[in-house]
Amino acid sequence: MIRRTEEELRDMRGLCWGWGYRLDLRAGEPLGVWVLYALFLNERYNAQNPVPRLEPSYCPGGRYYSDRLWKLYGEDSAKSYSNWQLMFATAHELGYRGMPHELDDDTVAVRWVVELLNRRVIRKARSNDQVVTLEELCDGYNTGNPIDGYRNSEYVRRGLEHYAQARESMGASLARA
Repeated sequence: MIRRTEEELRDMRGLCWGWGYRLDLRAGEPLGVWVLYALFLNERYNAQNPVPRLEPSYCPGGRYYSDRLWKLYGEDSAKSYSNWQLMFATAHELGYRGMPHELDDDTVAVRWVVELLNRRVIRKARSNDQVVTLEELCDGYNTGNPIDGYRNSEYVRRGLEHYAQARESMGASLARA
C-alpha cells in the first residue's frame, strides 16, 4: 500500500513508535524509532514501485536462490514486501512461517524488520565496533551486512537524510526511554 495521506503516515509513525524501542540500540546510538521510520522513507512503495518487487538474485540462477522456497512459493519467494521492502527469504530465515503475501502488511513485516536489524545488522556492526552508527544501520539493511566492505553510498546518504526527516516529524526532543 502506498502511504500518502497524513493519516497513513501517522499510522506508519505509530508502528515505528511501537517497535522502534525493540531494537537493541544503546545510548549514544541512533534512536530505533527514527531508524525504522527512516528505513520506511528509504524503501516505501511509490508510483514507480507500487507492489512487491521481484528480486532477480532470489530467482533461479540468482546468488540467493532457494530451491526449497521456490518450489513452495514460486516467484513470491523472490519478492520484497511491505513499505520496508523486506525479502520473504530473509524473513523466512529469521523464523517467519506465514505466506509471502502476508508480509506485505506493514504490521506483520515490522516484527521481522526489527528481527533482521537486531540479529544481523546490529550484532554484526557491534562485532566490528562497540558503537553502532546510522551509516552501518542503513548499509546493513540495504546489503545485509554492515561490515562486508560493500556500501551503497547513495542509499546510505538517503538514509541519513530520512533519519533527519524522521527526527523532525516525530519530535527531535524525544528522550530515550
